[in-house]
Amino acid sequence: MYDDFVKWPDPDERRVIADRIRADFGLPNCVGIADGTLLPLAFRPSTDDYADYKGRKMLYTLTMLVVNDDKRRIRYLNAGLPGSTHDDRVFQNSRIVQDLASHFRETEYIIGDSAYGPQNFMISTFKKPVGAPLHPDNEVFNTKLAKPRVSSEHTIGILKGRFPFLRSIRMRLTGKRSFKKILRYVAVCVVLHNFLVEKIEDEMDDIGDDGLSESDANNGLNWHVADYLDSATRREQVKNYVLENHNY
Repeated sequence: MYDDFVKWPDPDERRVIADRIRADFGLPNCVGIADGTLLPLAFRPSTDDYADYKGRKMLYTLTMLVVNDDKRRIRYLNAGLPGSTHDDRVFQNSRIVQDLASHFRETEYIIGDSAYGPQNFMISTFKKPVGAPLHPDNEVFNTKLAKPRVSSEHTIGILKGRFPFLRSIRMRLTGKRSFKKILRYVAVCVVLHNFLVEKIEDEMDDIGDDGLSESDANNGLNWHVADYLDSATRREQVKNYVLENHNY
């Protein structure tokens, strides 16, 4: 049942998602939004590595990576690493990164906050330099990404709002068996979340194909980024597109 409700979109569906995101937010070829969140543990883990579960905001936590589409449907989930684990490390160890060809075409990407390092498939916001203001162009770009990124905050907020279990996991982590049980409960919450999202969509009138097409063939966003280029090349391409095609 999990595989039926929590699945990465195929190429055709990614095209539909990308067209909607382009129409709503002006970001071509974007197929999702990534964000990390912490799942609080009500009890201190009874494991030798319990100190690793001390998160940034709460006493003991699990880290969870969520990738959602623009309809607030969760498309990928990676949960279970200790709360001290950095969001980018969780992402780099995800199945998405380990098997890029199955998740992205060459021009496709997802977006995230500055916790994620920029990659051809991950367009993240710019970090503010220590002791210096952010460059105006980068500030504009961050503002542009903030709008679609709100859907990620809403997705996680709705998920935790629907299932109080995720706001305080009242199960003690004692070993592999209890760990797997907690993850199964988390997975059930995500399945039910997506089920409710689809139910709401089914009750709405079909919008249909709006005839949107990909950006022009000569646009740099439709070109493959060579392996020898800097990992932030795609982000610079997206930023230049935003600056050139939108007035502020």
